[in-house]
Amino acid sequence: MDVYKLTPSSIAFKKIDRTAFEADTQRRAPWYQPTRNGEMSQFAVCPACNNPIQIIGLYRLPDRVAAPYGRHTGESVPDLAKLDPGTRNACPYFKPKRHPKSARRPHFDMQARKILHLLIDQFDRVVYLLGKQTGIWLSKKRLEDMLDTYRQMKGFMYMGATLINVPWIFAYMSNSLPLFYQKISDNAALSEAILKKIPHAHIDDHGRLVARRDSDGKAAFISVNACFIHHAQSRKSPEGALSETMKLVVSTQRNGNSIVIHEETVVFDHQFFQRLITKPDSGNRRYDLVELANARLGDLLN
Repeated sequence: MDVYKLTPSSIAFKKIDRTAFEADTQRRAPWYQPTRNGEMSQFAVCPACNNPIQIIGLYRLPDRVAAPYGRHTGESVPDLAKLDPGTRNACPYFKPKRHPKSARRPHFDMQARKILHLLIDQFDRVVYLLGKQTGIWLSKKRLEDMLDTYRQMKGFMYMGATLINVPWIFAYMSNSLPLFYQKISDNAALSEAILKKIPHAHIDDHGRLVARRDSDGKAAFISVNACFIHHAQSRKSPEGALSETMKLVVSTQRNGNSIVIHEETVVFDHQFFQRLITKPDSGNRRYDLVELANARLGDLLN
């Protein structure tokens, strides 16, 4: 992996870099510890699964390796992080793979609890990120429905869920979302597909998807739905960055059949999410959305 964080409780992570790592740790324990062979090794925490990692090549790169990288350890690192083999084995930085959407952790463990807590505490920023990436800005009623589905599906226990992909897995766990009267903006390809392929569809002055009215003032029924499918994780090399994607599919109903009118790949921008959740509170947060998430999911943390 190409990223690290300093403690299991931290939500901030950084690219692995010797200058940054030395500044963060001041070359102190528990990040610098002697191993069994007597050499000094460097340790940190995986941002995705909270398990300990060893930093490889920070001072001397192995052959045919271009940059230092993090590797999950096979045991706990004293005073830093305990090893949880189950959570580590599901981590995409340990072993990237495609998980069935139905795959769940065997029990409500600490990883699932932290994912759920992060979603609730940062829900307004989750909503903002999804809106910026997809161009679909959902009403509180739609978000409420998504929260209920996430709860029913136990999305926080999905095997592919980590601490760095919370917004996208929240969307991935949702059912088909009706887009009528939802705001569509900053996604020209989606807007064009809807207006071109769905008769009577119109985006009003507020950016909301509505039905165009005829000369008598009557509006025809329009059907537009979005869903998120095909979550995938991959990594080209041990020192490489994690790539995560899913597909956004928008469809309409025609003669009883579902017709796809737009499809795009949504790339998980982990750094964007990290910047959002670590930025200082400047007074522009939507705490009404945080309260909504807490009302729908908060009791699961009790």
